[in-house]
Amino acid sequence: MKRFVFMGMVCALMVSCQLPSEVETPTLYAPEQNVVVATAYPYFDWGGVDDVSYYQLQVDDASSFDNPVIDLTVLPSEYEHANPLDDGDYWWRVRAWLCTGGS
Repeated sequence: MKRFVFMGMVCALMVSCQLPSEVETPTLYAPEQNVVVATAYPYFDWGGVDDVSYYQLQVDDASSFDNPVIDLTVLPSEYEHANPLDDGDYWWRVRAWLCTGGS
């Protein structure tokens, strides 16, 4: 079983990106806070941000996110992991990247 804890984040980096105070924070939907999921292939879903360039999804077995087991960029506001996760507790977060100077 896997238990997920979520953390919302916003980040605006790279050349000509909006300031963090101007970037909407994605709302994390699934998996919900402290939910136990029975699958080794979790589905992640979050609320989309207008005019987003892409999202960064991170999943880690530590709240510090020092060594994420998932660290990728996606454009849709959802992701289904294709590789099995080991049993344990996981934290997840999503960053919205809004850039005008490239992606």
